[in-house]
Amino acid sequence: MTENNGIWAYHGTNKENALRIIKTGFKKGTHFAHHLEECLEFGGSWVFRIKWENKPDNWQFLNKRHISPNRIERLTQYRPIVRIGTQPHLTRKIDSKTEHYNLLGKPL
Repeated sequence: MTENNGIWAYHGTNKENALRIIKTGFKKGTHFAHHLEECLEFGGSWVFRIKWENKPDNWQFLNKRHISPNRIERLTQYRPIVRIGTQPHLTRKIDSKTEHYNLLGKPL
């Protein structure tokens, strides 16, 4: 998505990593994706949104430098996606021992 002369990229993770990223930022070599759905499927239900000036066209890419916490535009916790009629290897796994409570509607 393009907004305000920038391009959004997303990074999904679990709660523990999200709390660390808020304090320290993203390490060099962190995965980002063009689409929110890909982060939820492959990363986790805690999704960061970062604005980029230039970004590779690949569906997923790695950052080349440390990214400061000041560049974080948004952090959102999504409920796990439940897919019906999909093959099991395509569904996202629970990220942690506590994240399964989210399936019951309990906030983490």
